[in-house]
Amino acid sequence: MRRKRPIVLSMIILLCFCFRAEAQDYSFGLYSSLKGIGAVFEHSRPGNCFNCYSAIMDIYGMPTGRSNMPGAHFAFSHNVIYRESERNGVIYRLYWGTGGSMGFLHDFEKGLFASPGGTVLRRNYGFMAALDGNYGCKFIFRDELSIDLRFTGEFGFHMRRDEIHGNTDLACYLNGLFRAFYPQLIISYLF
Repeated sequence: MRRKRPIVLSMIILLCFCFRAEAQDYSFGLYSSLKGIGAVFEHSRPGNCFNCYSAIMDIYGMPTGRSNMPGAHFAFSHNVIYRESERNGVIYRLYWGTGGSMGFLHDFEKGLFASPGGTVLRRNYGFMAALDGNYGCKFIFRDELSIDLRFTGEFGFHMRRDEIHGNTDLACYLNGLFRAFYPQLIISYLF
């Protein structure tokens, strides 16, 4: 897994430089949520919309001691700004968008907290692919700093190797639905 990290980071950086810089705004920032932490890259598109790319460490089970390793989560969304206003030098943008995500992570299991001999995550990590929709509000200060509050729901599947029988299990990705109301905060710098 550690050998793949430089390759994944190189691909994300390459994506950042693949876009032409003609009359487009770019931003790069940090993602923080109860879902995980990570990095976000956004660029504006013609027609009052923007694209968002994110690479996130999914921390499901870690805060409660049920897991000791994060999962990897990558997402893309195309967002349409449907309302924009400015007040006291701050630009407010309401938007919604759709996209897709994929990752290698844990899915939902019953039980909340680890107890001696108890509720640690028993199921293996698995591959996830989902369609997602998001809704949010972006605050832009002095055309340099952006604070974005977003909610994202994901509908897809989770495929993992069964730890008891050794076969492949395919199921609905439940965390994408259960964690749809977890707020996500993105703080980014526009350049």
